[in-house]
This record gives sequence, C-alpha cells and structure tokens, in this order.
Amino acid sequence: MTIQFVAIIDAANIPVFIKSFSDEQETQLAHQFIAEMALDYVDAELNKPNLPSTCSLLVVHNGIAVYGFLANTNIKLFIGTDAWSEQMDLGPTMKELQQLYIAHVCNPFYNSKQSRITSASFSAKVEQIVSQSQPA
Repeated sequence: MTIQFVAIIDAANIPVFIKSFSDEQETQLAHQFIAEMALDYVDAELNKPNLPSTCSLLVVHNGIAVYGFLANTNIKLFIGTDAWSEQMDLGPTMKELQQLYIAHVCNPFYNSKQSRITSASFSAKVEQIVSQSQPA
C-alpha cells in the first residue's frame, strides 16, 4: 500500500497540514480535494452515535482510499493510499502522526493563531513516519 498524502484537520474543520507525496501540482490539488471530501464525510458522521475511534476507511475516489482517525479533541487525521494495493494496518501510523501533531502544538513557540503548519521539520518528520510505515 503506497501512501499518497497525509492531511491534518483541526477541530474547526480547517486543514492545517496537507502533505502530498507527488511532485505534480495537479495531483497535489486532487489530494487536497479528496481530503476535503473525506472531511465532509466525517462531518456528516459526527452527528451519529457510536462513531468509531479507530482508523477506518472513509472514502474511495479516483483510485485513492482515504483512511481517517478522529482524536478526542476533534482533530482529524487522514491518510490517502493507493486503493488497489494490498491493505496494511495504518493505526500505528495514525498514532505516530497524532503524537507528532500534539508535540508540535504543545511547543511553547508554536503560534496557535497561524492556521497552517508550515514547519519544514514537521513536514520532514511526517515524511519519515510515512517512509517507515511503507512496506519494503
């Protein structure tokens, strides 16, 4: 399973970080659009009781499967993968991304008024987490 993108959406449903692992701008925009589709799905599901707190498949669109995780603080983590490849357990990857996000926002130098995470070190750590989770 190849991870195509990672998205982090805050409690106010604003994308604070979207990292596409493609160099093509058209593909990056498609990944952002698919992340927004997954957000719409999660937003509709939030009104239902017994929402799962595990990593689950949300949307499949144009060959990309989006898996999501909803944290207790209403932070949403999305991972977009190749829909046609063999599935893998994304739960540990989601937990690592959540821990990275928590460490980032708990940093005393973090500017909470800034709507996007633009830190190069944060992006590099996301790439490292993703590369470690990819099958060999």
